[in-house]
Amino acid sequence: MGHQGHLAGTGGGAAALVVRAADAEEVPLPHSGAFRLLADGGAAGVNRLSLGAGSAGAPHHFHTRSTELFYVLGGAADFRLGTEAVRVTEGGLVLVPRGCRTRSARPPAGAPNSSSC
Repeated sequence: MGHQGHLAGTGGGAAALVVRAADAEEVPLPHSGAFRLLADGGAAGVNRLSLGAGSAGAPHHFHTRSTELFYVLGGAADFRLGTEAVRVTEGGLVLVPRGCRTRSARPPAGAPNSSSC
């Protein structure tokens, strides 16, 4: 994985990354989930991750070169950030700096939507 997308000039010497949904690499996941890689290998790792209820998500890991950003579009997601467990509900945001160990999962169906677990 390592989709580059399209680099567009911004007028200031830097380039913006544009990745259209149709160009993103997609990997099916268990529990009717999917992982769509939008950008990888630069300053930010960006993907669209859909997890079914009770899905294990990504195993504990960290990134040495990129920051990960998670925005919860619907439902809830459980995160392990270092040693802290956090549940984030719809509209919530998690920014994981490079080097921080993290894992993500979808809570089981019927689990309460609390701010931490």
